Amino acid sequence: MTALTEEMLEVYPNLTPEIMEKFEFETEAEFFWWSQTLTFRRRIYWDNDDEPGYTAEFVGWPEFLVTDGDNGVALLQSSSDKGVHIQPISPSYFLVSFEDLRAFQECYEIAASEFDRLNRNQE
Repeated sequence: MTALTEEMLEVYPNLTPEIMEKFEFETEAEFFWWSQTLTFRRRIYWDNDDEPGYTAEFVGWPEFLVTDGDNGVALLQSSSDKGVHIQPISPSYFLVSFEDLRAFQECYEIAASEFDRLNRNQE
């Protein structure tokens, strides 16, 4: 993906072409529409790069891009059982739904369990 337009970066200053590509947004218009639907939405990406102990079978750590449907967008990430890193993509107030937080926790627990199992099998 090419660089984002100035207009898009005014609305979403922390949005990057990498985030757009990772979460499979083909155009700025698609991202903008997704973030303005007036419903909670999420897209999921499984990050399995650049960590020691990864194997081809490991699905990766979950990353969620979430919107409150009213221009609020955030990136949820974690590879630690200590909590969730929340990176605002839009500068405005945003709301992360409890459903998204529960889903993120469930995905994290699945990934952590699988990561531990695969590492035990390699020993």
